[in-house]
Amino acid sequence: MSRDRIEVRECDRCKAKVEARELDAFARWGSGTITGEREGRPVGFANADFCPDCLDFIVSWFGQVMRERDEKRTVSAPTRAPRPPAKEIAAKLIADNIARSPELDDYLARLDAITSLDDLQEYQASNGLRLIEWLADPALSERVQAAHYAAFERLENPLQDEEQADV
Repeated sequence: MSRDRIEVRECDRCKAKVEARELDAFARWGSGTITGEREGRPVGFANADFCPDCLDFIVSWFGQVMRERDEKRTVSAPTRAPRPPAKEIAAKLIADNIARSPELDDYLARLDAITSLDDLQEYQASNGLRLIEWLADPALSERVQAAHYAAFERLENPLQDEEQADV
């Protein structure tokens, strides 16, 4: 099998020509496109071929320009206070939201109005998810537990409450 043509590349910068007689003849060659507009006229070039030497020169030239720009920059990063971990922030937001919740005060007020242990059990079951949230928060857990223990004590010994009321 023979070729009917041999590809030839010419560097658009230095005009060096290379024929593709070997597989790696065009290794490290590059191409580029630079377009723009100056005073209403298009400038630049499209699909320019560059030999390895010219490509290295162009890359180092643009790199030098960027290094010089970077050296002139004196902007310092803004100093910020250390930010706590995301889980800590989320826990605080949840605790603040729950602590401000009027639902807790309403729940505890209705807890004092319950008259039997069966009603207490039903009340706790119907508010189970909300109770779990309140009990999971260390700031509210003690308050909720104390109110439940007090209601249980009051309902477990109703005669003792009546005797104290008589005295």
